Amino acid sequence: MTATLFRVFEPVDQSVLARLLGETFAVVEEAGQSHDTTYLDTFDWRLFNRSSALLLSENTLTLAPLVGSNETLQIDVDRRPVFSWDLPAGPFRKQVEGMLEMRALLVRAQAKTLTTVFRALNDDQKTVCRVAVDAVTLETGSDTAETFIRLLPLRGYDRDAAEIADLLSASGAIELASGDLYFAVMAAAGQQPGGYQPKPVVPLDPTMRADAAMKALLRAELEVIQINEPYLVQDIDTEFLHDYRVALRRARSALAEVKGVFPADTTRRLRTDLQVANQFSNELRDLDVYLLSEERYRAMLPSQLRDGIAPLFDHLRARRAAALVEMVEALASSEYRRVMADWAAFLDEPLPSRAASRIGSRPVLEVASRRIYKQVRQVLKDGRAITAESPDEMLHALRIECKKLRYLMELFSGLYEPKEINGLIKQLRTLQGNLGDFNDLSVQEAYLMRTAAEMATRRQPTPDTLMAIGALVAALDAERAVVRGAFGDTFDAFAASENRERFKLAFGSSRDAF
Repeated sequence: MTATLFRVFEPVDQSVLARLLGETFAVVEEAGQSHDTTYLDTFDWRLFNRSSALLLSENTLTLAPLVGSNETLQIDVDRRPVFSWDLPAGPFRKQVEGMLEMRALLVRAQAKTLTTVFRALNDDQKTVCRVAVDAVTLETGSDTAETFIRLLPLRGYDRDAAEIADLLSASGAIELASGDLYFAVMAAAGQQPGGYQPKPVVPLDPTMRADAAMKALLRAELEVIQINEPYLVQDIDTEFLHDYRVALRRARSALAEVKGVFPADTTRRLRTDLQVANQFSNELRDLDVYLLSEERYRAMLPSQLRDGIAPLFDHLRARRAAALVEMVEALASSEYRRVMADWAAFLDEPLPSRAASRIGSRPVLEVASRRIYKQVRQVLKDGRAITAESPDEMLHALRIECKKLRYLMELFSGLYEPKEINGLIKQLRTLQGNLGDFNDLSVQEAYLMRTAAEMATRRQPTPDTLMAIGALVAALDAERAVVRGAFGDTFDAFAASENRERFKLAFGSSRDAF
């Protein structure tokens, strides 16, 4: 029998526990101790979304499942980790690394637990079970403690432990699943695990007017921007900026790709404003991408050249510090405040009784399906035109068309059956991944060569650094050739007849609606 957890609704000491267990078992207090527990997760709840919880108690870090198995991983640490790479190498770090990636761990809740352990004795005065009583107080300014009882059975006494469990249940104690304590702590701390979604799925009535639906979608993107905005200045991790920029691009793409829903001058003004807002952070995001790739870049070099690449990343870090200052100043500028205020004002305007355009008055499902299917056909047409001899620019153009399709499918995903739309997005993501890798490698090669020339004008690089940058560019170019070679098979899989039929069934019925 594994450990069993109960929630009780009164403080529990020896006399109370003896009353709860009746006359069947005697109760002896064994030990008491107090410890603080910090609950950690990323801003976007990556651990919770993988049904896991990360708890730091004293110097012990525990990775615990929220459902199913009671098996946990533990490791001793000398300080609270912020990133997965702060952990010592080993199985624990590998497990956490795969879930966190580049995101920082934040404190989601803090609790003080006073644990008192009792022994339950049978008629022969033999210990048959240990009973741990946890009085949990959250560090939220309240002195109210929640009380939990853990049964810790001893080998050979499973029947006695089961009888104790029955007695607790009969007294009104509530048996909890493995993750229920976590949820109780989060609720008391005012946290909503999984509440933040960087790509929100907006539930839409298929029959609602397209202009009303578009406003709902744009408002969801504005909320993502507003949620992330305060954290940009704090510079906690790179994904706050990434989510912020993606929301801006998704909003701009929605305005561009679903044409005619709003008056043309309104659409043009909003798109221009959103582009201005996105440009404030272009350089900072580019530098983030290069610095996040530092370890990968080093691994691509011969061992004798790896030390020589260090000045390149010192240079990039210095540039990033300056770019961060520039972005923070831009966010505080009157121009940026005007852009955000104008957007909010537009979304707050009540819809007219009659839509401003014929398309705006149509049911959103009809408009979305027609536009998505049109974009599918554009991607297929452009992809079929690419051969082994086609210039790189054709792959870059196809990447942009795929991005438009991806944004449309994600934005309007609330209209479609989740399993089907997510499966189609997954198919597109594979093709998009190939094209994105090819584009990134092309951009990285050009950027590194420009940076080497810039460093040379300042007499910064040593011969070792220039050799290392040259070797890195060569390695990236070789990788780019491999990615380019894989395009044909990747596109053929996307354009397979069964995949085309799935797209047609999902979106094609409205293609001739207007």
